[in-house]
Amino acid sequence: MKTLTPTMMTSISEVMETMFFLPLEEQEGSKVEEVLGSGPLHACTIDFTGAFTGTMALVAQEALLYAMAENFMGEDRDSLATKDLEGTLQEALNMIAGNCFSQVNPDAVVDLGVPRIKNTLDHRIFPGHLVVVTTEGMLAALSTIE
Repeated sequence: MKTLTPTMMTSISEVMETMFFLPLEEQEGSKVEEVLGSGPLHACTIDFTGAFTGTMALVAQEALLYAMAENFMGEDRDSLATKDLEGTLQEALNMIAGNCFSQVNPDAVVDLGVPRIKNTLDHRIFPGHLVVVTTEGMLAALSTIE
């Protein structure tokens, strides 16, 4: 299995900074478990087929997801519902995946599925992962290519 980890970092950085106004840095040496064991979390996956086939996932701390939704939607925290947080996470993953594949190969045709919210996520099935930190919290990105 291959991973998209190197390109994912660039894609996450571009999307988080331009769409959510959150600068970030990669936490080298950090483990996904550091994010998973850190309180309320939200997870989302997206499958892809075509030139590349596999799955990409995002796991975000709730505090970070609130900041993302506030910045993306222009709403204050008190007016945000769970569906707003989930929609923001789904849109972030969709943008990150699209950006990532266009960087890997701009001519490749990759069909993205519909991002799905997950109540549980077994991070061990994803060989590629990275952890990024913003001023608002941590995000784990996971990927696998079959």
